[in-house]
Formats: sequence, C-alpha cells, structure tokens
Amino acid sequence: MAPLLLPLLCALGLGPARAAEPQVKLRVDPQLIVDLAHDRPGEDTIDAVTRFGLWLRVPQGSGTFFAGARGQHLVLWGPSGSELDGGGLEAAFELRLDETGWQGPAGPLWIAAGNLYLPRGALVALSPLDVLNGQDLRAGLATPPEVRRLPSPAVQLELGQRWIWSATLLPVGAADRVPLWGTDSSLIRQGMLEGAVQGLAARPSDPVVDDLYKDIFDALGQSLQDLDAQTRRGLEGALLSAGLPSPLLDAAEVAGGLKGSLGPVDIELMAATLRARRPLIVASPKVQEQLTAPTLPGLADLGTLPELLEDPIQLKRPRTGVFGAAASGTAGAFGLKAEGAFTTQRPIQTAGVGGALSPVVSAAAGVDRTLGTVVTVGLEARFEHLTAPPPYPLMFSQDDVLMAAFVDARLLRQRLSLSGAGLYDLNFSELALTPQASFAIDDRWRVQLGALLVAGPRRAPQTFEEALAYGGGPIGALGDTEHVSVGLSWAR
Repeated sequence: MAPLLLPLLCALGLGPARAAEPQVKLRVDPQLIVDLAHDRPGEDTIDAVTRFGLWLRVPQGSGTFFAGARGQHLVLWGPSGSELDGGGLEAAFELRLDETGWQGPAGPLWIAAGNLYLPRGALVALSPLDVLNGQDLRAGLATPPEVRRLPSPAVQLELGQRWIWSATLLPVGAADRVPLWGTDSSLIRQGMLEGAVQGLAARPSDPVVDDLYKDIFDALGQSLQDLDAQTRRGLEGALLSAGLPSPLLDAAEVAGGLKGSLGPVDIELMAATLRARRPLIVASPKVQEQLTAPTLPGLADLGTLPELLEDPIQLKRPRTGVFGAAASGTAGAFGLKAEGAFTTQRPIQTAGVGGALSPVVSAAAGVDRTLGTVVTVGLEARFEHLTAPPPYPLMFSQDDVLMAAFVDARLLRQRLSLSGAGLYDLNFSELALTPQASFAIDDRWRVQLGALLVAGPRRAPQTFEEALAYGGGPIGALGDTEHVSVGLSWAR
C-alpha cells in the first residue's frame, strides 16, 4: 500500500523529492527451544527458530518514508511414539511486510499512511484499549513481545498541538493470527483429531451400517495421518478465512481519538468500530449433539446426515465497538497508569464448540519505577466483567482478573541484562514466568538464555474431548509448553 501512496503524496507536495541519508537496520535472532518434559504424545520437543528483520528509514524534508520486512525459519522436531503421535520433523518459512509507509505534515495535519503500528492506551501488557492491531499468537506464551504486534494497512490523520485529535481508517481491518490445529500452542494439539476419530469409530451403532462407518472412519483417520504440515497450514488458513467480511466497506474499521495533558496528567480518549480480532468458532447444533452422543446415528437416522453436513462449522468476526480512556502521570519516583474501556460485544467460546457474544467492561491500572539507570520494575492488573455471561464459557469467567509484573536490570555497563516477566490469572490460579538473561559479546553480538515456567491446578488438555470442555484458563491450557532456550542476536 505504501509504495502506491508515496508517489501520490509526492505529487501532492507532501513528500519532497530530495531525501537525506537513509538509515538501515538489520537483525538476525537464531534460537533453540527445548522442552525438557514429555507431557503428551505428539508434542514438539525441539524448536529451532531463526527470526530476522530489515528496516529502512529515509527522511524526506519534513516527512519520512519507512519500510520494513520480518521473516522466520522454523524447524520443529518431536519423537514419534504411537499411531496418534504427530511427532517427526517439520519446517516452515515465512516472510511478511513490517511497518512500511510514509509520515509527515500536510498543512495543519500530520499524516501517516501504509502498513502501520497503531498503539493505544498507557499500559504495557494488559491494556484494554490497545486493540487496533492484530497479534501473532501462534507461538503462545513463547512469542517475543517485539514480534507479537502485527502492523495493519491504515491511514491516520492528526490535528492539533496541545490537544491532538486523531482519525484512523483501517480499510481491510485487522485480525489476530491464532493457532487452531496441530501445534503445541493450538487449541487442538497434535494427535487430538486422530484420537477423536478413533473414539467416534468405537461408539456403538446400528449393525446394518457398521461397515459403512468403518470405511468412513478408516479413510478419515488415514487422511489425517498422511496430512503433511504444509497442507495442514493451508487448511487452517482457509478455515480462518471462511466467513470473513469482504475487503471492502464491510471489513473497514474506523477509530477516533483525543490526546492531551491536564497539568501533570496525560489523557487519551478513544472510540472505535472494529471487527473482533479473534474468530468465534461455532459448530451447528447437530454437530454439537453428535460430539456428545453415546451412539452413532442408526439406519433410521441416516436421512439427517445432509442436515449434519450443512454448515457444520462457522467462523464469525462480529463487528464491535470499543470506547475508553487512559491516564498516566507520575507521583514522586513512581509512574502511574490507568485505563477503562467498554466493548459492546466480545466473542466468548463455550464448551463443545459453542459460542456467544457479551458486552465487556474493563478496568486496568499499573505502576512502575526506575531505580537509577540500572533497574526498572513494573506491576499491572486488569479486571474484566462480562455483562451477559454465557453458560459454560471456555477458559473465561464472568469476572476475570489478570496481573502482570516485570523487572529489567542492566549491569556491567549495560552489557549484562537480567529480566523477567510474570502473568498470573487470579480466577484460575495459573502462573507463567519468563526469566531471561543476555550478555553483549560486542556491539553486534548478544547471547541469550531463557525459560518458560507454568504452574496451575489443572494439566493442559490431552484429548479432543478435554480441549472442548477445558476447565482451566488460557495459561493452564499452555502448561505443557514449558521449556528452556538459548539464542544469539546479531544487529547492525
């Protein structure tokens, strides 16, 4: 989008032709992740991921052209132990456009156009207002914070100085990238679908149609076993794209905002109409009935099979409104932040591939302090209330409280970094910790050690049936992804 916009902006006199010296940044981060515990069949034991990025900034008079690209090469390995074990070697390569576009003044306006990061709110980890960009959630709790946010095609206009009004258009919207099937961080893990097919095949049925069912389930089970990783990803992408609004007016999103200061307090107001960032996955009533039925349909019920196969699964991203405010300031040596938001309808998954919509009221607060130039500590908390809670919500409760803490220490003249972050779900008593240490070998090379630790009263789901009716929270659902990691970072 930005390469098309830049000539137009220059033609309008918004981007002067004479450019200053470009600024180029390159970074490569290879990392080895090892799961030390064999929690379930099919999990990946070793992940080798290499992330890389290239960024360019070219000042152009009073404006700036910027471009970026990110990519990763991923190799996964898991031991094969049973016929339901999805273990083996898997590799994938991905390249995507990072923040790319142009920004600068046009008369009284400040314009930014392209593939943009659109941060909102004051909090770092638990902001209820920071919803304009999608998030990459495919690696679960192991996702580095710097690659979690996904840029979105957008045009943003700002007007004012002391108080700044903003209007943002996202012509094709934005969405989270969620793992659905076949990975350590997906809702349906490796081997779960194969196990579900075997479970269905073992259910009693009318003897007259036993052979028919045997042929169907044998063929389906064999197809799942023969499915390679690339085909699985393609099917997952097609499933996530099903039912999405067309990339015209129906998909467009709009946000407005106001920023300014009241004495020592910074204020931000926001209102937006968006599509839900994560899909609501809902099975038809007939499919939900069959998932829990003790027997398979008999000969007399075969006439209902066309009804069972008609729209068995639907993915919806309903339109929702988000209205909120944020405030931040200082009290002595402490930084204080607070946010509040109202979401008109949020998708809530329910047990058995069901779903519902509920308005959500959110409130969040945070405090941080920097001790000299060496140590920074922070604490945040967020409360969310469903005003119309559905029965049997999956990994959610009517009143949800989440807490986050972080600490970062820079020692030995900034060469040694010791950091850690924690996430605690008060409702489900689940805790995730990510300690990390890194050492700068020189100006370009840095070595890193890290870990992911998860604690909670419930184990992660092991079967298809457990995944569809899991009684824990989102942290506990990823409890079998604990690991240690070692990595390098090179930048110039």
